[in-house]
Amino acid sequence: MRRIGKNGVALGAVIAVIGWSGGARAQVADRTVEADPADAPGEIVVTAQKRVERLIDVPVSVTAVDAADLTRQNLTQLRDYFDRVPGLSYTGGGGFTTVALRGITTGRGANPTVSTTVDDTPFGSSSFAGYGDRLTPDLDPSNLERVEVLRGPQGTLYGANNLGGLIKYVTATPDPSRTRAAFEFGGQSIAHGDSGAFARGSVNVPIVADRVAVRVNGFYRQDPGFIDNTLSRVDDANGGRVWGGRVALFARPVDALTITVQALTQDLSGTDAPTVFLAGNGSSSFGRWAAPLSARPVPYAVRNRLYQGRVAWDLGGAELTSITGYGESRYNTPTDSTDRFAGVLTRFGYPGRRAILSNTINTDKWTQEVRLASQPGGTIDWLVGGFYTDEDTVALQSLDAIAGGDSANLYAGNIPSTFRDLAAFGTLTWHFTPAFDVQFGGRIAENRQVYRQALSGPLNGGTTANVQRFRETAATWLVSPRWRIGRDLTAYARIASGYRPGGPNTNLPSLPPSFESDRTTNYELGLKGLTPDRRIGFDVSLFWIDWTNVQLSGNDPASGYLFYTNGSRARSRGAEATIDLRPWNGGTVAVTGAWTDAALTRDLPAGRTAALFGTEGDRLPYSARWAGSVAADQDVALGNDVTGFVGGTAVYNGRRIAEFQARAGVPRVTLPAYATLDLRAGVRSGPLAFTLFARNVTDQRGRLGAAYRTAATPAGGTAISVITPRTIGLSVGYSY
Repeated sequence: MRRIGKNGVALGAVIAVIGWSGGARAQVADRTVEADPADAPGEIVVTAQKRVERLIDVPVSVTAVDAADLTRQNLTQLRDYFDRVPGLSYTGGGGFTTVALRGITTGRGANPTVSTTVDDTPFGSSSFAGYGDRLTPDLDPSNLERVEVLRGPQGTLYGANNLGGLIKYVTATPDPSRTRAAFEFGGQSIAHGDSGAFARGSVNVPIVADRVAVRVNGFYRQDPGFIDNTLSRVDDANGGRVWGGRVALFARPVDALTITVQALTQDLSGTDAPTVFLAGNGSSSFGRWAAPLSARPVPYAVRNRLYQGRVAWDLGGAELTSITGYGESRYNTPTDSTDRFAGVLTRFGYPGRRAILSNTINTDKWTQEVRLASQPGGTIDWLVGGFYTDEDTVALQSLDAIAGGDSANLYAGNIPSTFRDLAAFGTLTWHFTPAFDVQFGGRIAENRQVYRQALSGPLNGGTTANVQRFRETAATWLVSPRWRIGRDLTAYARIASGYRPGGPNTNLPSLPPSFESDRTTNYELGLKGLTPDRRIGFDVSLFWIDWTNVQLSGNDPASGYLFYTNGSRARSRGAEATIDLRPWNGGTVAVTGAWTDAALTRDLPAGRTAALFGTEGDRLPYSARWAGSVAADQDVALGNDVTGFVGGTAVYNGRRIAEFQARAGVPRVTLPAYATLDLRAGVRSGPLAFTLFARNVTDQRGRLGAAYRTAATPAGGTAISVITPRTIGLSVGYSY
């Protein structure tokens, strides 16, 4: 339901506020009317291989997303921009974020297939115990310089949980050469929904000229809701608030030594999820933007903290780098799990009640990496390193049968777990000629896990306690020939592997005691280049991924407990392309596209402990066969130091199939293709800047995912996560 000013925020009020984020200002300022070859697509710098390299030289399929572009368009969450990155899929809501790359996923509820780092520090849980697949860190771009998305397994350099790829957040380093400050304030209004405000700010201050500097960032935003909860009678129920910041200190005591320490924080709180219910015929059961989400608003909270220290020492012929990180992840929410536990409610004498499953997940994670890398330019480039992580998670769960104000506890669990990983890794690049080289790499890792359970309640059959242990060794490797056809043209081949750790199961006689790791092997050909006039840049890749011993999650029919097993094989094959054009002065066009064919190559296993049902040829969840985007921007010199810009982005996300079902004969949910259009325009005059943006201009109701196995029968309806409706916003700012 449309409501203006619920939070006391009107778009007109923010027009008078002066402010602008550093990222947004950089984006406008860098868009000069005359094309600058130095800022051509091939000159983008990334650290995908743990070295600073031009994107065009890296023999990996990488997309680098500029945080300045994101803040300028107010694309603040992965759900806002995932469809601009080839091969990246997303589903989530209500505090959850699940991503996959190149279609490598069987759905939510297992160990993650995509890992996340912040400045080379792994962030988020490595295992199912810490909801590693559903609590993917989703950082606001205000704290970032760019987001690097690495496609294909990255097990050699980045370790576990890189079956499909890696999301790498890169923060801005404090600059000891100059003082800068920037601030932005704005607001947005959602069709059929609420309105909200946002603010961002950054300050960079040198403490000792060219030696020491500090950078401080902060942000706050209101994410307006747009789903009316027909049970709680709360309009725009799925709103949330996000706030956070970062403090970083950079020091160069001597020319050969740099030290960077930082603390980053981000908090998210909200209620309900962006979900609607569809009847069996596909129509909206309760209205286009309404759903019976819960009798009361369901709150959730996600908190992320990261503390990191980085030391880099230039030894002359090599650089020694040490990165120490400590991360905290917190999540809690009560979830309506009536569909999942309907049989349990009846069996224990509570038919017709709602089953509320409350979850609290607390994860603390220490990481340490030390690596030594040769200086480039020799016949052989090499990198060797060691890595250790110590992860502790405490999961608190309770299952209650609710009817009005009456509550009966069926289950309570206190489940602490530990995950330890020790690894050694290295790469060697042999330059056979100045134009041709081959990279070899390998990693050996051992992980140990301890899984403790203290369970009680009638569903558990009383009070029990047990301890389970798991240990495994895993090896990953890569081989990558590269041919530098010219300075601005690179062809490469890549064969690389990745793995996802196994682990212990719930201690029930009917379930396997543990599950094993699964693995992917990626075969890839790529071509990256720039035309001689440097007006066209391109990045094209073809890939084939074999996925073996696939991990599957399911629910035990007797107890309802979640468990894990292995079985089946799958493959993903496809093509990805990115083309950046500067067809005329002041104009840029960016085109992305992906064709992905991800499917089972063997039936999912049947039997008593069958987790999911699927047959050979079935598509893997949430992977669109076709997807792409086109973005165009134009800068216009308006005179008297005034510059304007206009732009737009069209996105297409093809037809997808939701998760495998846990019941035989139940069809999987189909998510139709959808297309959206975003528009933007702005003016900069000296230090002042104004930006108007509109997202999903045609007000499409695209479907991102089906709620976790709620489609029990075709006639019973399906809970669908939807994209944000048409959003119009304005920001205004100041920088120096």
